[in-house]
Amino acid sequence: MTWTLDNTLANANRFKAYNRKHPAETASCIRNTMKLLDTLRGGVPFQNAKFGFLRSEGGGLWRVGQTGIPHAKETRLYFCVRGETLSVLCIGGKETQRGDIDMCRKIIAGLGGETK
Repeated sequence: MTWTLDNTLANANRFKAYNRKHPAETASCIRNTMKLLDTLRGGVPFQNAKFGFLRSEGGGLWRVGQTGIPHAKETRLYFCVRGETLSVLCIGGKETQRGDIDMCRKIIAGLGGETK
């Protein structure tokens, strides 16, 4: 099985709105997510994938942060791991972090414990 990226659980309008306001940060998060995906496709187990931009938020929720942008708005792309799929859930900034995490945890709870 090959690692895949799934965005069907994500709110497309939220991504579009965030990208309009913060395109460089959004692009950086997507690039970093693709670096992670390429690493996993190269055979590295998820638990061994170590990047400075990757953090666990607990309960099966993970986030990828932006990197390499001077004076950037702190941005997080949230996802969960389902089998060999990174399921994108949400994107947001530091000011929406608590609400973003709560919303993502509700999505994960609705998946019935399929995440790691």
